[in-house]
Amino acid sequence: MAFTLPTIDQCAFTIECLEEDTPVKGSFASGEDELDRGLEASILERLQRGDTWAWCVVKVTAEYRGFEGTDYLGGCSYESEANFITSNDYYQSMRAEAFDRLCESMLAIARRLGCEVEP
Repeated sequence: MAFTLPTIDQCAFTIECLEEDTPVKGSFASGEDELDRGLEASILERLQRGDTWAWCVVKVTAEYRGFEGTDYLGGCSYESEANFITSNDYYQSMRAEAFDRLCESMLAIARRLGCEVEP
């Protein structure tokens, strides 16, 4: 039986904003104490208002036919999910990593089942 991996375009991707366990205080070291304290205060204020994107772990999941691959990034502070997606290359990098992990897990299962893996 032959087995073919999906393409990245065939996968569904989700983003989750999870609670960060690392304390906000002491997480910044710009060398400018006033700037760091201001950042910390701003993040803590947003967290008190229930803004989960203020300080979080971002989880990106690639899903294909019930199989999943995930990637995590901690110590994040973004305005929103949309801001996370568009503000830098982290989202695209995490999509690629989640997809790679999905493919690795699918390949491992296919090999255990004795499937011939096609490129």
